[in-house]
Amino acid sequence: MKLRRIISVMSLMAALPGCTFVSLDGSEDMPESVSVNFELNWPGGISEEDKPEKLCVAMSRIINTVHYVWQVDAAGNIIDGSVPDGGAESGDGTAPGSGVSGDGAVEGDGAAVAPNTGENAETGASAGENAGSEENAGTGEISGPGDGEDGAADGREMLNGEYYMMIFNDVSDTYGIESIESFGADPAVSMRSLYATVRELSGEEIPDDVADFNPAFGYVSGSDPLYIDVKKQRIYPTVTPVIDFDMKQLTQTLTFRVKVELDDGVSIDGETISAEISGVARRVQLMSATISDSTYRVLFDMRKVGSSGNVGTYEGKVNVLGLFPAGRQEDIVGPGILQLSINATSGDNHRRFHAGINLRETIVSAGLIRELNDRSGYRAARSSAVLNVDTVLHIDENQILPDEDSQGVEIWFENDGGDIFDDPDDDLDIEV
Repeated sequence: MKLRRIISVMSLMAALPGCTFVSLDGSEDMPESVSVNFELNWPGGISEEDKPEKLCVAMSRIINTVHYVWQVDAAGNIIDGSVPDGGAESGDGTAPGSGVSGDGAVEGDGAAVAPNTGENAETGASAGENAGSEENAGTGEISGPGDGEDGAADGREMLNGEYYMMIFNDVSDTYGIESIESFGADPAVSMRSLYATVRELSGEEIPDDVADFNPAFGYVSGSDPLYIDVKKQRIYPTVTPVIDFDMKQLTQTLTFRVKVELDDGVSIDGETISAEISGVARRVQLMSATISDSTYRVLFDMRKVGSSGNVGTYEGKVNVLGLFPAGRQEDIVGPGILQLSINATSGDNHRRFHAGINLRETIVSAGLIRELNDRSGYRAARSSAVLNVDTVLHIDENQILPDEDSQGVEIWFENDGGDIFDDPDDDLDIEV
């Protein structure tokens, strides 16, 4: 009797069908891939000339990881035959992901950051206050543009599933994108490996007349505005989805204003002042908008924008990934130092003056950056700010005379705290 029961159970098991994969989302009878289109929503006030010529779309499927990398124009149209290469400084040495397929399973870490509005700083927020955490490992293959049947410019075939996706400026004269090649070629490479880096200036690119009062800080090129969006979206097989990106500015546009009073007969050559600001970041993690380095500076020009009597107002703008203040108000080198070079003329006499100011109080008051809760880095807290130097520089005609012993401008601004201006003996004059 017992033997008969065992045989019956075994017969029942033999009659059962073999184990098969069952889709968790119920789409086993649906197409495996779908064509997608991109649409970019730009903030108001941005002209067509100010939009990047090319942008990069990076996508990572959460389960059974697949990576896609595409180039698009400012309207969201996929650019045929062009693939991001990371720029001259990317150092990846790997093949780009677009149009590359992998054969076998390659374990990956999922390159995942889920959008989540709020102030959850330690988990990583993108430029639009998006935050999230990395999750899910998977295996998969690489795919890219041109894998669909028709290869139409307005859409591309991609596998179904839920994706983390990100769009940002493509490689340009001022930016490189770290790890974009390896991300496209290897699903084990996380989206958190993608960094935008500002190009560092070589010695030949620095003007000969630049006076170096901050030698520990390297120079980076002036940046274009950097735009980005990060989101999470499911790609369904029954529709041709339009993926909307709401473009947000990741860089800070900083406007510096100074006032210069000139004696009668004194003029500033070309009504332009050469300036530099130190303490700018060179590198930003795109998924979290996190910056950490502050050991760079950028050169820019300040031009005359107005006057009142003999006092002229000079203004200059620069785009940076973030600006750090000095550690102390008393510092005359380090981050947060604004340096000015002024070429002045009186009759046939010419002279160059140098002035500087520690902008610690101005930068801190403007709330330009904030530290993450876990103190792992910093994030730009606003996209634009105007930094005013309220005290007026004064250039006397006698200072330009060849036999004049005075050193440069009348005042070297030591800091913006106010106390230094109460005692004229504390003024530091300097000239090169």
